[in-house]
Amino acid sequence: MNFGSIPPDPSFTPDGVLDDGTGAMIEAFPDDGEVYPPGEFVQIKNLMVDGGDQFGVSSVAFDRQEELLWMGNAGGHVTSYFSLEMQKYTSFQAHETDEVRQLLTVDNNVLVLTKDNLRIISKFGRPQHKHVSDNLFNMQCMLESSSTSVILGGHQPVVIEYDLESNKEIRQVEVADPGCAILRHSSHYICAGDTSGKVTLYDPKSLGKEHVLQAHSGTLSDFDVHGNQLVTCGFSNRMGNLTIDRYLMVYDLRILKALPPLQMAVEPMFLRFVPTYTDRICVVSQTGQFQVMEQGALTPSSMIMYHVLTEGAAITAFDLGSSHQVIGFGDSGGYLHLFGSGEQPVFNLYSQETEFPSVDHPAHSFSITDELTPLASIPMQYPTSGKLLSDWPVEFCKREYRKPARIDPEILRTMKMVQNVGYAPNPGNRQRNQIPYVLSTGSQSQSKSNVPDSPQERGEDPFLVVAKSYRKVEIKYSKLGVEDFDFRHYNKTYFAGLETHIPNAYCNAMLQVLYFLEPLRVSLLSHLCSREFCLSCELGFLFHMLDLQKGKTCQASNFLRAFRTIPEASALSLVLSDTEESMGKVNLPRLIQNWNRFILQQVHSELLDADMYQDTGPLSPIPISPKAVMADKWNLIPKSNDGGDDDSKKDDHKEAAPNKGDSSEQEGSASDLKKNKQVRYIGQFESLEISCLDPPVTLRQQLVIIMNRQMMILTVVTDDSYEEMIFGDDELREKLVITFTEEIRCSDGAMVRALRGKPPGYGFEPDSRLCLSNVSSGSHPCPICSSGKAKNSVIKELFGSDIQNTFTCRCGEKMVREMTASVFDLNYPDIKGRAKDVGGKEVRQEYTFAEVLQQSMCLDHATQAWCSNCEKYQPHLQTKIVQCLPDVLSLNCHLENQRELEFWQVQNKILEQRKKEEEAASGTSSSHSKIKYCRYGNKCNRPDCKFRHVVADRESDSYTESGYYDEPASEISWVPVGLKLKLTEEGKVEATNLDDPSQILLESDDPNTIYYEVMVTVAYIKDSKAAGHLVSNVRVSEPYHQRKERVTCTQWYLFNDFSITPIERQEALSFNLSWKLPCVIYFARKDLLNKYNHLQVRNPICSDLLFMNASLVTPRQKHVTFIPLDEDELPQENDLVGLDAEFVTLNQEEAELRSDGTRSMIKPSQMSVARVTCVRGKGVLAGEPFIDDYISTQEQVVDYLTQFSGIQPGDLDAAISSKHLTTLKSTYLKLRYLVDAGVIFVGHGLKKDFRVINLVVPKNQVIDTVDLFHLPRQRMISLKFLAWHFLTINIQSVTHDSIEDARTALKLHNKYKEMSENGPDYVRQLIKEMYDRGRKLQWKIEPEITENIQKSGEHLTDDKERETQERDLVGIKNKNSS
Repeated sequence: MNFGSIPPDPSFTPDGVLDDGTGAMIEAFPDDGEVYPPGEFVQIKNLMVDGGDQFGVSSVAFDRQEELLWMGNAGGHVTSYFSLEMQKYTSFQAHETDEVRQLLTVDNNVLVLTKDNLRIISKFGRPQHKHVSDNLFNMQCMLESSSTSVILGGHQPVVIEYDLESNKEIRQVEVADPGCAILRHSSHYICAGDTSGKVTLYDPKSLGKEHVLQAHSGTLSDFDVHGNQLVTCGFSNRMGNLTIDRYLMVYDLRILKALPPLQMAVEPMFLRFVPTYTDRICVVSQTGQFQVMEQGALTPSSMIMYHVLTEGAAITAFDLGSSHQVIGFGDSGGYLHLFGSGEQPVFNLYSQETEFPSVDHPAHSFSITDELTPLASIPMQYPTSGKLLSDWPVEFCKREYRKPARIDPEILRTMKMVQNVGYAPNPGNRQRNQIPYVLSTGSQSQSKSNVPDSPQERGEDPFLVVAKSYRKVEIKYSKLGVEDFDFRHYNKTYFAGLETHIPNAYCNAMLQVLYFLEPLRVSLLSHLCSREFCLSCELGFLFHMLDLQKGKTCQASNFLRAFRTIPEASALSLVLSDTEESMGKVNLPRLIQNWNRFILQQVHSELLDADMYQDTGPLSPIPISPKAVMADKWNLIPKSNDGGDDDSKKDDHKEAAPNKGDSSEQEGSASDLKKNKQVRYIGQFESLEISCLDPPVTLRQQLVIIMNRQMMILTVVTDDSYEEMIFGDDELREKLVITFTEEIRCSDGAMVRALRGKPPGYGFEPDSRLCLSNVSSGSHPCPICSSGKAKNSVIKELFGSDIQNTFTCRCGEKMVREMTASVFDLNYPDIKGRAKDVGGKEVRQEYTFAEVLQQSMCLDHATQAWCSNCEKYQPHLQTKIVQCLPDVLSLNCHLENQRELEFWQVQNKILEQRKKEEEAASGTSSSHSKIKYCRYGNKCNRPDCKFRHVVADRESDSYTESGYYDEPASEISWVPVGLKLKLTEEGKVEATNLDDPSQILLESDDPNTIYYEVMVTVAYIKDSKAAGHLVSNVRVSEPYHQRKERVTCTQWYLFNDFSITPIERQEALSFNLSWKLPCVIYFARKDLLNKYNHLQVRNPICSDLLFMNASLVTPRQKHVTFIPLDEDELPQENDLVGLDAEFVTLNQEEAELRSDGTRSMIKPSQMSVARVTCVRGKGVLAGEPFIDDYISTQEQVVDYLTQFSGIQPGDLDAAISSKHLTTLKSTYLKLRYLVDAGVIFVGHGLKKDFRVINLVVPKNQVIDTVDLFHLPRQRMISLKFLAWHFLTINIQSVTHDSIEDARTALKLHNKYKEMSENGPDYVRQLIKEMYDRGRKLQWKIEPEITENIQKSGEHLTDDKERETQERDLVGIKNKNSS
């Protein structure tokens, strides 16, 4: 659209004067004594683009992945420029004649949209695909809707969704006339602007129209969306002509209403949000003026007017970099203009490296007398005739076989297989067509080489600066998975490491940190709630496994599965996709610091919710245990007739029942209540005091606790008005229920219900409240009566610091808000690397860690906030008052940019220089620090050893295990050993460094002073050859060593996933910033364990979980395949339980084909449990299942493995499944109870089953038939063959069935016990015969033999008949072979 010539309007110039268009300058900023800051953006570069002498610039776009600026002109030419120097990178003709309407970069390609086609071209200029369609005839815009698709729109009746992988149109949606000219996306809508001045909001999934905003009466020139705000600029229709609106239209997308417009000093043609500190807007006019303004505030920076030197040409294209530090303009004169802010602006905050073509350097000349320059650097000149001197005659030559050079390990590591062909980038460490000669003489071959072998493994880079124990560890997978991988090589301690192949395993370092916080560990081990995906519950389960394992690895698969389902984690971008993890484009330091803040807040909220009485719905995976409620929570203590306590009933609540002295009618009622599956507890209470009522009330009736499908109800059996709704039994008409209604929650989570009406025979008032959490003795104050504060979680007690924020407006209005901070971000002073500032004053260079922490905790800064007095947003001064100090000080190091990194470097240099000066002054030498460490560490027993040994830094002389220190720890550390924090009366914090451990006191005389000791450091390890990773250094306290290694000591350990190494404290606190960056630091108060020594682990998993059979499927659809346990069938210690599990695949395995033709697994397939079956091992119903749960999963299943699992696609879908479908957490808790009860599991291949279920079972509780019928160094035998050979039954004929497999495993175990009665030699002989028979049959079951077995009878009980049957089988086999 040609808007014609636009006359100049009054505008601000950079000198602070207003140009009225006539040449007269009017002072814009009066001289009131205030100094206004200079402009934020400055012009960096302007140049004429390729073809700029003929065509103007039509489109400009910053690359979202690399430091490139793309330009397209009206002649169809596309050019890219690199970095701030605007170095030409690529230049190609995208279309023969048509102009470039829009550019969009996706991965390694650039999408070029012209009038009637879409072209996909690589960033190197190679065409990839050209899409032409009848639906493309007047295209204007495109928008990236996902990582693999874009939306195309224009002045046409359809909007097209185009798939970039298949290169096809996957959807077409009709739109109203005149189509769309601009596309933007928000968090809830896809916004489309058209030439009629409207902005239409579409649903992102269905592309259905949701709402229409009439922004301008004329046409729309541009708009942008950020958060919940939409801002437009355009034209108005005045007197039949289009006139530029001087107002920006603002809309709130939450209420879909217009906000007050923003008046502009320029004629807005383009606009973009600049969300750096506040939601600023960059507004650009067509004449080359632009303004960066703040909404609702007339600040000096907002009044600065910038000019683009277009020399009269009109601005035709405009874009803003993703870093919001650079702005690009294109004009109709063919010029490109680049503006930037800051000292070193970048296009993207984290750009990937741009690939450049290799440059051939010409050979340099050198003197003929130069003997050092190799002659191989001279280009070879071949003679036109004759031979070269090196062309020896044949009689003087001897053919010698030369082995090919070994393939570079870097090539093998980076190789990608495509149809059996490997592709890898050239590492560039070797010249082409050059093979070194290895010269050897007879004397050298006979004598031993004086050069020692390298201690490093082959393939390792000898120049890699990262210490060996800090390098990224990877699991080497084989055909057996990880069973033959030696984890003990990486971990010589008894602590458990965490495996790395699971998605989002980057948080392994922080999981170890949380585990070694003893109060948090105890609290989470005692926690259990009814939420399906509760991170607190999963952390408790993970900590339980870490407690049980001794030196072996664990998997955090169930925790990470729940973590991926938390919407808050996805919203904070904490859940990574497989592509992000594999490509290594993630900012791990920022990610783990955000994760640290998130996990503390999430666990805090979950623990508070768990303290409240929650109703259990029909889909709830965890029932509220009546036993736990009666005994531990509600304190309902039965009393005898004389008021004394009945000790027998107090000790065993689960056996409480109506007294035998009651009438038969009461016994029949109790029996009927027991038959009802809603009933879980029946208790006889002759006297029950409710102490929190005023006056106290005593009930003398029978109490019944009922579990129905909605809630647990405490009922008093007196009335007959509710019986049919609860039980529907005529025998209960005299013993019916008054229910408590109107659910109310106390401030600490106690459940309170108010009685409606006045029950007969009681003196309750209608509004009286019964507090169920304080029934009986009243030892705890009632939260209703005492009106206490909300109960704190262990996170609040450990990490919480109450802070009072005061916001003071310029008008004097103050606003106070209170909050609880769990994590503090370190805020560093600006030293700028200079000795003097602008004013000539010396810039302070040295700061202690305590000073930075003190400034960060009590930082006062200016912010925008709403002032009720001014009735608008105003700058406020925010001041913080710390009301209490935490027990564990969690710090995010926040090294986000080069300035903050330089601050740490300066502090380290100052400390190193001071140490050198002290050594020079004292005359001591630092040569001792240059001596290499002894390879045997502290285990060296040679008295004359010349190597260096580390002095152990422990609180006692006991030592568990010494590690090999492959790199000396740096003796310089800016992070102190301890801190002393004092809270002043004004709410400020005074921090002091404690560099000597003896200065850290256990207790302080001042109650407002706390002594902290460093406990944890989490570091990011850079790796030039692979994506970086995270490690944690943890000071493990005495309780953990006592539980694991039976010693009393405190030791620092390096946790590098499954690699665990003892280290020294100085190494944990030192950060070599070239490869080791600090991320998170924990300081714990010195007396932390003494303060929380009252906490004890209470196992929340009880036997009632086995009786809960809640299903996700409606009862009409459900087909029950198991018989639930009765109360007298509760499994006891050493009882046999048959178990089998079936799995589905969530992600296929990743493998590569090596150069030698072997196949190497890179990443195993990710499995998820789909069915778990447990069968009885004894009793009348032996062999019958009591658990047969199908596990619902919310993740996408790529392979149901129906042939091996028997799982059909519809079995795991609650909408259509007919199985007993439940949640993983519900089934996991049942198995956990069986493990805690000490039952013995019998199954086939249980090691893999428990690994996928993510459950640790002691070895003495597992009997695996794979191991029972196995000979050393022989293959493992399948369950099908074992059942056919020893039990003469044929199983798994079509698919696998877990009930059948579990029963068969029990039968095989019984068969083995029967065989063992004749001694081990007899058992070994039978197993050997089975192996011989299997080899002859090639481990296949012959159908004819199986058919004869089934015809002859399946249930042989007599031993002689069984032997006869076996002889017949042998005869049949011999007959077939002959």
